[in-house]
Amino acid sequence: MSSRKGQGGPKGKGPARRALPQQPLPRETTLEEDTANSEGAPTLPSVGEFERRPGIPPQALSQASDLTSAEAFNNMLLSRLGALVDCWRRHQLPVPSLVPENMPDCDSGVAVPSTSCVSSQPGQAVASLVSVGVTPQPVEQSTLSTDGSFQGARSASICDPHSDALQPMEPWRGEVNRAIGITLANNTRVGYRKSEEEFESFRSTHGLGNPWPIPVEHILHFCVFLHNKSLAPATIRNKLSALAFASQAQGYPNPTNSFRVRKILEGWSRERGTVKDTRAPLGPATLKGLANVWPGICHSHFEALLFHATALTAFFGALRVSELVARSCRDDSGRALMMQDLELGAEQAILHIRFSKTDQKGKGTKVQLLTCADETLCPVRALHRYIEVRGRDPGFLFRHANSLPLTKYQFWKVTSKALQVLGLGGVNFGTHSFRIGAASTAVAMGFKDQDVQRIGRWRSNAYRRYVRSFPTTNQ
Repeated sequence: MSSRKGQGGPKGKGPARRALPQQPLPRETTLEEDTANSEGAPTLPSVGEFERRPGIPPQALSQASDLTSAEAFNNMLLSRLGALVDCWRRHQLPVPSLVPENMPDCDSGVAVPSTSCVSSQPGQAVASLVSVGVTPQPVEQSTLSTDGSFQGARSASICDPHSDALQPMEPWRGEVNRAIGITLANNTRVGYRKSEEEFESFRSTHGLGNPWPIPVEHILHFCVFLHNKSLAPATIRNKLSALAFASQAQGYPNPTNSFRVRKILEGWSRERGTVKDTRAPLGPATLKGLANVWPGICHSHFEALLFHATALTAFFGALRVSELVARSCRDDSGRALMMQDLELGAEQAILHIRFSKTDQKGKGTKVQLLTCADETLCPVRALHRYIEVRGRDPGFLFRHANSLPLTKYQFWKVTSKALQVLGLGGVNFGTHSFRIGAASTAVAMGFKDQDVQRIGRWRSNAYRRYVRSFPTTNQ
């Protein structure tokens, strides 16, 4: 049997197997290629050029005719990926990396970033926030509010440090922030809030941005700024305490515990030397003089009785001013003495101190005031005369005739004026001088250590740093 024309296969059996024309694989334009073309950067090679590139598997295209369409497509992707890496290497384009190559050294306690924002321009440095050690995740910036809670300000990604998109705080996070905030005393919370606002204003003025966690370099810069304003190292430490509390309350490391921060404060302390507390004690002689001055500087008899009773209660109770009067006219902290906190008898007066600097949980304690042989200095008689004109209405114990509370500022402003009338305007008195005077007077009268501690509610011999001599005019 003669073979037919075009017969193929072994021994002329079966239909002829014709060779398929080799067609070039379709070339798709990728996002990287479009970007490179638009910016004038080197373009990715075409599929036909893959065969001439070293390191590219030759079977990726040579055997394309024997593969299914799916296998050919997979091989095309592998080839293009290899070409992309080769293109990066040849043209030194920035390659995404989990860790920046030139990561600066960070002090202990600063979070090290785990990702970086890579610029699209060759040779451009990574984002400035990464270079200073900011955690590369959405950051919830918070501020300490007056009610003791941390209010979420905004959440900004590290790759978009200027994002102003407001992010609602989850309810459970709000409760965590509120509970942490109320662990602070009212005065401490107010001071911390002011220090945090001062720090953020400093960063804004110096163009440092607002990254959290706070970089240690920002803390160091802030310390030098405060030192140049002639602030004492102790004052700088107090301001840093606010930043430490705010950082740790948000779950960040304490940036103020850096080796360099601790050492510069130590160095400035050695350079400055020990600063002695020069506040003078208010003694019985001065209090007796004030009793004669109140009627002349107060605009009413009610006010004279108010200030006289307040001054004697502060001295004989060895009270802090925060335990005595209101912080402001709108004080709702409940820490100042209220009418219900007074048990006034014929021979004694008992004050219920609900909160104090050393009793933040409000366990409470009682302070007893006894009568004094000198009627001018007797706190019990002074309270009786004051309550007669005040009445026993509920509210602040020490208040004006219009029922507004006597504030810390008002109390010390009028007291300072009275001291000037006595000729003591040049003496360094303060609101704490009543408590200092109580400790100094008790020691001068021969009280034992445990008795002095009981009077001022001191838990140790810390009262001894308050014991000092009275000014000459106080003798």
